[in-house]
Amino acid sequence: MLEMYTVRLHQDGQPDQIAEMSVLEDDGDGLIRIRVATPSRVYEGQDSCFFETLCVVRRKLEHDGLLLCVQGAMLGVYPSPMALSMGARVAYRLTLGQPAKTADLVDLFEPVDRLGSTVDEQAQWYSLWLESLRPST
Repeated sequence: MLEMYTVRLHQDGQPDQIAEMSVLEDDGDGLIRIRVATPSRVYEGQDSCFFETLCVVRRKLEHDGLLLCVQGAMLGVYPSPMALSMGARVAYRLTLGQPAKTADLVDLFEPVDRLGSTVDEQAQWYSLWLESLRPST
């Protein structure tokens, strides 16, 4: 199924760009394909997992200094290990020191008006969140 979104791309010192993002779940080969089209360039990626495909495209955008403004690119948003293994298109909006709750689930592709993060910043924040759940000794 093909889904289309209008999203913002942020670049430091520049006005935000508006881009068209398409997400295609191809049942034939089991791949997820994401395409982000700007007036000057197209960024594409594919993988068997929604979040991993999103990360592939985000890294290509980051190479050009662009951050994607969707839920799946926000600091503090990350899929559970089970969601990753199932290739789910949802992630949790996490709070340091608190376990994830079903009420915190968000769609990875929902556009947001907040500034996105890099893939590495997001992974580091997730590690910090995991550490925050460990009992202090």
